[in-house]
Amino acid sequence: MLHRTLPLRDKIIGLPVDNSDEEELDATLGGFDLSKSILIHPGRHWESKTFPRKWWQEIINKVSEKAPVCLIGTDSHENRGAFQLDVPSNSFNLIDRTSIGGLISAVARAPVLVSNDSAPIHIAGAFDNWVVLIPTCKHPDHVLPYRISENGMVSNYHKAFALYKKLTFDNCDQRPTTWIDGGSSAESKGEGSWEEYLPTVQEVCDKITTIYGGLL
Repeated sequence: MLHRTLPLRDKIIGLPVDNSDEEELDATLGGFDLSKSILIHPGRHWESKTFPRKWWQEIINKVSEKAPVCLIGTDSHENRGAFQLDVPSNSFNLIDRTSIGGLISAVARAPVLVSNDSAPIHIAGAFDNWVVLIPTCKHPDHVLPYRISENGMVSNYHKAFALYKKLTFDNCDQRPTTWIDGGSSAESKGEGSWEEYLPTVQEVCDKITTIYGGLL
């Protein structure tokens, strides 16, 4: 509308965390210490954002050997939300147990967030936790939120990593002069296997545990 793009500093997300949100979260957690846990959002939506349940479960199991895990998301929407996964004994399941305010409070409190391209990644833009994004359909430059680093620089890679092999968007015809009839969409994974797109479970777990170890 202004025929210009916003300066990077003006793209930084701002979200309040109200006392009522904190109280709601504390009551739900019942003493579980989220400030020392890895927040994981095993989200579902587009086919290209819905990773295999087995892949998420293996990450949860391996990460929980090093640090408690807390799952977030919702199963209340058809074809959206988070998978129903087995939660290790040292971890916590917040899926379908928070309001939006409670979710914001959880993202603000956790030192590390792991998620596909979904709402928690954008919420994290308002805070200073570490982010591990698993993108498969959109380039991480267009997904990770802008934040201010310790030296005052604005970057969408401040305390953030994107782990992937390739994107489904790369399979789409991107020529501006081409008519797209619906058969070319980043929403679909196509016929290729998930191994073509996703990092290995070990790669993700190594990155998470390296970050977490540096926080201790």
